[in-house]
Amino acid sequence: MLLDWMDAVLSALGHFHARGLVHRDIKPENVLLHAVEDGQEQPWVADFGLAGARTEVAFTGESVAGTREWMAPEQAAGRVQELGPWTDLYSVGLVLNLALGGSPVRLKRDSARRFHPSPVALPDDLAPELAAVIRNLLHPDPRQRYDRAADVRRALEEARVAMDADAEAKTVTTRVIPTTTTTFPVPLTQRGLATVANLRPAGAAKDQARPNWNRVVPSALPAALPKHCGVGAPSHALRVYSLREPPPPTRPKVQRTIWDAAHEVLEQARTRIILLVGRDGSGKGRMADAYAERLDEGGFMESVTLRYHDPPEDDDGFRGAVLELLSPWNDGREDAIARISRWLARDRGTGAGDVLDEAEALVRWCGYRVPKEPPLNSGLGLAYLLRHLDARSWRGGAMLVLQDVHHARGNAEGLGICRALLDETVGTRPILVLASLSRDALEEDPELAADVEELTGLGATRVDMDRLDDEAMTEFLEQALQVEPQLASELARRCSGSPTFASLLIRDLAVRGVVRRSSAGRMELADSENVPDLAVFVPRTLEDLATRRIDGAIASTEDPSGCAKALATAALAGQAPPARVVRAASGEALDLLLGTGLVSQNGFRLVFEARCIREAVVRRAWAEADQMVLQQNLADAWAAVGESAGADVDLSVGRHLLGAESHNDAVVPLLRAARSNLASGRPHMAMLAGRLALQAATAADRQMARVEARQLIAAALLEQGKPEQAAMLLSDSGGEWRMDRRSRARDSLLSARAAMGLGNLPEAKDLLQRAASAYESTRDRSGTIETAQQQAALFRLRGHPLRAADRYTRVLRQAREQDLNERVQALAGRIQCLVAAGQTQRARRDRPRLQAAARQSQDTRSIAVASFASGLLYFVEGKYELADRHLRTALALGATVGDVRFQVQSHNVLGEIARHAGEREKAAAHYSRALRTARRRAWIPAAAVAHLNLAMLHLGHDDAAARREHEAALELVGADSSHWVRIFVALLSVVWAAESGRIDDARASLQDAVEAGLARMPLPDAHVLLERVARHARSVGAAYLEARALELGGSLVVDSRPPRDSDEAEIPDLLMEDPADLPTDVMPSPDLSG
Repeated sequence: MLLDWMDAVLSALGHFHARGLVHRDIKPENVLLHAVEDGQEQPWVADFGLAGARTEVAFTGESVAGTREWMAPEQAAGRVQELGPWTDLYSVGLVLNLALGGSPVRLKRDSARRFHPSPVALPDDLAPELAAVIRNLLHPDPRQRYDRAADVRRALEEARVAMDADAEAKTVTTRVIPTTTTTFPVPLTQRGLATVANLRPAGAAKDQARPNWNRVVPSALPAALPKHCGVGAPSHALRVYSLREPPPPTRPKVQRTIWDAAHEVLEQARTRIILLVGRDGSGKGRMADAYAERLDEGGFMESVTLRYHDPPEDDDGFRGAVLELLSPWNDGREDAIARISRWLARDRGTGAGDVLDEAEALVRWCGYRVPKEPPLNSGLGLAYLLRHLDARSWRGGAMLVLQDVHHARGNAEGLGICRALLDETVGTRPILVLASLSRDALEEDPELAADVEELTGLGATRVDMDRLDDEAMTEFLEQALQVEPQLASELARRCSGSPTFASLLIRDLAVRGVVRRSSAGRMELADSENVPDLAVFVPRTLEDLATRRIDGAIASTEDPSGCAKALATAALAGQAPPARVVRAASGEALDLLLGTGLVSQNGFRLVFEARCIREAVVRRAWAEADQMVLQQNLADAWAAVGESAGADVDLSVGRHLLGAESHNDAVVPLLRAARSNLASGRPHMAMLAGRLALQAATAADRQMARVEARQLIAAALLEQGKPEQAAMLLSDSGGEWRMDRRSRARDSLLSARAAMGLGNLPEAKDLLQRAASAYESTRDRSGTIETAQQQAALFRLRGHPLRAADRYTRVLRQAREQDLNERVQALAGRIQCLVAAGQTQRARRDRPRLQAAARQSQDTRSIAVASFASGLLYFVEGKYELADRHLRTALALGATVGDVRFQVQSHNVLGEIARHAGEREKAAAHYSRALRTARRRAWIPAAAVAHLNLAMLHLGHDDAAARREHEAALELVGADSSHWVRIFVALLSVVWAAESGRIDDARASLQDAVEAGLARMPLPDAHVLLERVARHARSVGAAYLEARALELGGSLVVDSRPPRDSDEAEIPDLLMEDPADLPTDVMPSPDLSG
């Protein structure tokens, strides 16, 4: 009986934990026994007064709360970052320990104010299987307990199987358990936080000791779809659970598709992606959340949710999800490193010392940086998220939910993640992805529609969720919302097929007293004798219903004015603002607002009942006279959060200061936000912050701030691959901007990058020379370095590798030792140039320095660039396996930083490696991926390179196919001879002309290749083509062409001598076991389309 009761309690906690919540006060007094049929007793979990989201507790710094006798060590010590499901499971272990006759386990504090539990002392005759479960539950290190309540249920079931009935009965004690008193939360002061921050649980891993991870073999995923419990269940009762949400509408085909996809992930260990497409209000997002909750609650898959908004929020997508996983708030740098290294050690199955560097990188990524330490690339967050899901795939798979993915910005977000998983750019991973998309957005955005079509071509499944018909809507009203059948039938015809409309309608009618809950638990008309005209009570549109819902809910509160103010504050704060911020700006009125149901708490955030609710409130708020006061209150609240929690709040503070028309005060935080986002590889957020900064600076008449904001916007556009828009913005550089010489130099540099992106290489050369002169005269070191980087990129594009190498050498002379990202860019660039010039021995000398600098930088982009350059060098050395590993690492990290152009380059080189290794199919696959992406994005030189690589692949095997690929490249390049790709276009033209006997055409094309830089770039394929030309020239007696081809082929000498002992230092290889586990101020990436 006891184990049956505990199973019910754990079932309740599993439901609770799957929604991101922690009870924090599990004890015998809070488990109530309810009499049911046949004289049986059913346990209910009660008293949710302390319950809250683990991320909310960490974000607010809320500390000691609960009942001391039933607290976990991390809970008693106030280590809010450590709280999670395992905290409640410790309390379950305490209950089981006492109920089975164990001695009370007490927490004791040592001289260092650390909490240690007393030893677990269980009766000698207790079944060893059951004793093992209790000891695991009571482990002092929270991450060495069980992860989920479902795991404990399985462990207890295994223990019961090993016990006979008599043994189970003898284990239960008859001792009376004393009652206890709950301690409510008291916020810790900063001094108090410092005191408890150094908690190291007894038994945690030390040095290289591997922490244990109590994993229980998961049950098989049921073949049949599970029924939704709670509201809508046949009993109409809450049963064990105190938290219920209406289930999504019954959609058998959609639900079967999702459930089958989950089975495929678990059985095949591969990614499956379901795109849920529907109109607003169709319930697509709720469907995705519901299945994430079901799979998590049952312990079948752990899930992570990424949410996107329009306009984008600072922690949209994987950034927000990873911050919630790491809970870095209200912590110190060293404490966070120690905590995260323990977590990583368990996930990786290694000692904490082995993951210390990765933990330090993650803490830097979260914002804990020493003075002058540059931010790390945002891609580190995605790399960590993938490894986090990997570690949880011991259950067979993991789940990723992408909500409103049509709002995602950046190539490494949203559908970009789906693409990287499907084409296995980031490796093969057993992940089920549910992504919700708006059908309206698909119809309005051709690029988004093309992305979806590409994904379905790669294997994603698109599921269209249409509006419900009257029959399905009636069923939804009856089963999910518990509406009386006749009333449900009447209302169904007026809900426009929208589950959102139906839910809002029932709540509005209930608030207005039109409907009430009957004794049977059904919603029925409050006055059955005077039946109202439903046409009057049911609005015609969702927008009208939202307005009525707001008015009715606010009017029902004790303080309508205060509630309305709190609602307006929440709406202006953002689409999913932190509850702490809204509470600080609106006070206790937030409690009234939460009671209306217009907003609810999800994690540490407030979530609106429906998108239409927030939109209606925002329209009202902007029309109110006091909206500027509300905006100022929000700016102050955000600033306080940044001060106390250590969060980066510049964008939020600046945005609300701008709304309060405090333009002058808004300029600095907005410019700071634009700079930091650009440096960390988030150009879409940098552009948003830059535009707001430009607006604020213009209103405040701060001219130099206007100039900087405009340049930050241009830089963000260039990073997003939009050179035409950047050029248009920069062309407006008249006297009205009143720039100084340094600012004009910056304008020239950005304009040069735009010209390079548009293929205007002569213009780019002049602009870069102008920028270099200005920076040298003003002694601007960083400007001089960046200009030299771009000059090197330009020389590479024009086929002058040694001149480019000289520019990279200048960068290395001027960059400081601590400027690691700049040094990585320069060393990697110089290696690639020396390889292109055939000077591989010189290139080898740079490889150890490059790898050391990349490792020290801990930056994803720098490691990706270093892996690419090292792999290219291994390729020309004939070390194909090493080359392939390095290039796959570069490709994976390129996906995490969202650099699509870099991925195209990586695919092209991976194709070259496979071709030279004799793996023709693999080579064709890489070339085709590069070609598909380059063609779609209109990257002409990159697409031409892919066509030429395919031509070389077919050459000698299928010359007709080779000719077609060459003709496609020729059509793309045209008469442009400024890019080095012209060399191979011309060489292949020589081959076809010589073979068809057109000697004069062959001689002219050969001269084109020479003028494009053939002699400067002794690439291996050039030898192959020239030998073929010489052979055909000899066969037709074209002596001059033969001699010229042999002469040029003989001059293309590659220095492939092995390095001397002094050439290459003994430095460990950069690669790790998995490409995506590499940790990761970013230099602007030059356009190296070839």
